[in-house]
Amino acid sequence: MAKALFEHRYKNIKKFSIDSVGLFVMSKSSASKEAIETMASYGIDIKTHISNQITPDHATEAGLILTMTDGHKLAILNSIKQAEGKTYTLYEYVKNTAQNVSDPFGRGSDIYKETAEELDQLICELIKILQNTKEENKHG
Repeated sequence: MAKALFEHRYKNIKKFSIDSVGLFVMSKSSASKEAIETMASYGIDIKTHISNQITPDHATEAGLILTMTDGHKLAILNSIKQAEGKTYTLYEYVKNTAQNVSDPFGRGSDIYKETAEELDQLICELIKILQNTKEENKHG
C-alpha cells in the first residue's frame, strides 16, 4: 500500500523511483483482498501487484530504504550489508520518532483503512522532505 500511495501522490513528478520489496517472501503472491479494496477507495488499482524479496542488489541500487517497523529495519541491516547508512523506518525518517506503522495483515478491512490513512499522511510528509532534499542538493 505504501508504494501505491507514494506513486499516487507523486504521479506528476518523476524525480524518484520506488520499489516495494519484502523480507520474508516465500513465493510471489498478490496483494490481499483487503489491501486491494482499501487502495480502490483511493482510486488506486493494485490488483497486479506481486510481492518480491529484498536482495543485496536492491539495497545497492537504493538511495534510501524505508521500512514499516523497527523489526524490518533490523532484519535488513543484519542480513544485507549494502543497506547500512540508508535504512530507516518510515516514522524515523519522516518524524524522527521510534514508532512503527501498524501491520494490517490478517486484521480486517477497518485496520487496513486505518493503516492506509496513517501511510497516506506519512507519505505526504515524506514527499515534502524528498522534494526539499532534492532542491537543497540542486542548489548546494
